[in-house]
Amino acid sequence: MVQVELWGLLTFGIGLLVTFFIGVAGIAKFILLQMDKRLDERFATQESARKDEQTRRSEQFTGIEDQLTKQEAAREAGKRHWDSRFSDLNRLVSDHRERIGKLEATVNQGPTHEDLAGLHERINDLGASVSTLAGEFKGANHTLELIHSFLLNGGKA
Repeated sequence: MVQVELWGLLTFGIGLLVTFFIGVAGIAKFILLQMDKRLDERFATQESARKDEQTRRSEQFTGIEDQLTKQEAAREAGKRHWDSRFSDLNRLVSDHRERIGKLEATVNQGPTHEDLAGLHERINDLGASVSTLAGEFKGANHTLELIHSFLLNGGKA
């Protein structure tokens, strides 16, 4: 027969219970440390991925800024080109305005339709006079030929 005192049994049970709780606490601490280690690794990986993504985006933004700078330079060059072209066109239009103004002034000084009608009438009168003179000269020429013929024949008709 084994005899155990109550206090001894209680002390042994309490010691066993304390040991059990210490063991559970140790295992829990070990598990929590492992979880903490895994979380640290995960956070480190996420931080590394975040930094890589930030670097990539920074490079993209730099590329976009470079493209915008080039586009702005191209836009400025195009603006200068078209400003130059438009100033040339404005100069040409101004020159044409002056030339057209001179032509209009010259046309305004030229004869009008009424003046041309008067000239036409005078030219017609001149033509009629020339026709009359031409007829008279033909007659005079014919008379001179007859006199000339008469004189060449010695006064005989």
